[in-house]
Amino acid sequence: MASKRELEARIGGLQRQVNAQQAIIEKIAAELDIPIAPAVAQLPVQANARADQLPKLPPASVEALASGNKILAIKLLREQSYPSLSLKDAKDTVEAYEKGPGGALGPGSAWA
Repeated sequence: MASKRELEARIGGLQRQVNAQQAIIEKIAAELDIPIAPAVAQLPVQANARADQLPKLPPASVEALASGNKILAIKLLREQSYPSLSLKDAKDTVEAYEKGPGGALGPGSAWA
């Protein structure tokens, strides 16, 4: 039986493969001008996620969040990008986006 460390390493490798495949799919879809939503399997986001691991919010959600309306941002995320996403996961995703990688959003943030 594999040790916990070996299993964690294997899971990490599989997640990197999935992320790489998702990036390829998104690139092809962009070149062909085919709108796609990111895979729900990538959600929810862990608190220590890197910027490239964080989900993209639809522009309407970003605008709602920027205007201080977190509830609308969560609603729009579920309606426009992740219809099967639970309310809790949508809330966690919007809050992870709001905090950004490594802390709060700021003017110089890659998320702003």
